[in-house]
Amino acid sequence: MNELPGKRALAVLALALALAPLSSAFADPPMASTNDTNRTNGWAHVDQLATGSHDFEFISTRAFYSCFEYRTDGDTSQKIAENNYNTLVTDGLYPYYCQNNNSRTETISANGYVEIRMVFGAEADERFDWTRFDVLPPPPAYSCVGFEPPADNDIFVKKPNRVLPLRMALMDGDAMIVWDITPPVMNVSYVADGGDAVDLTEELTFAGRGDEGNQFMFNGSKWAFNSSLKGLAPGEYTITAVPGSVDYVIDPTCEVVLTIQ
Repeated sequence: MNELPGKRALAVLALALALAPLSSAFADPPMASTNDTNRTNGWAHVDQLATGSHDFEFISTRAFYSCFEYRTDGDTSQKIAENNYNTLVTDGLYPYYCQNNNSRTETISANGYVEIRMVFGAEADERFDWTRFDVLPPPPAYSCVGFEPPADNDIFVKKPNRVLPLRMALMDGDAMIVWDITPPVMNVSYVADGGDAVDLTEELTFAGRGDEGNQFMFNGSKWAFNSSLKGLAPGEYTITAVPGSVDYVIDPTCEVVLTIQ
């Protein structure tokens, strides 16, 4: 009566030993390193350029290829081939960048996170598995089709003693006017006699419509700024509407070139 449980135990043990090599054969081998370890050692690695950023720098520090695969939001359908160049890796090949003693910066769009690994092309001791980088949702883009007259075309002024009215509408993806945002601001660059561009944003002042820091004001239907041209030196001024915060982008933007003769 005590013999039967012993036989069952031996049978279970034999089955476990038989299955162990089979299951390990289908498991990808662990990678020897991590992205953080590589960075510390001065080996090939990837840097997320800012917290939550979609911008990544792929860095190779030695004279051989290091290849970085990437995918977004855990989407395994993004693989580009069933077979990886590392034949021990069984989940396929994903889009990749290869660097050889140099670096490149790329923007990878994702809703929540980006995963990057380096499992081929590098020395085996610096290969690392999928590493997650959380990203922030991309900011909404609002379109500006152009300043209204008289700033809808380039402007030439002989006597800079007037006010230049700037009026624009920002539209969302549903063609609705956007008003409940941090006010956009006016950016101004200046070029004289073919020289280099100089930022003169803080040099221009508003006259009756606008706010400190070159902020536009919403007047009920449009964003408005009255730019005083008084005292401006001869040259070319490029006036561009830019976001007032990182919470949105303006694309396309509004821009006008003002030439003081």
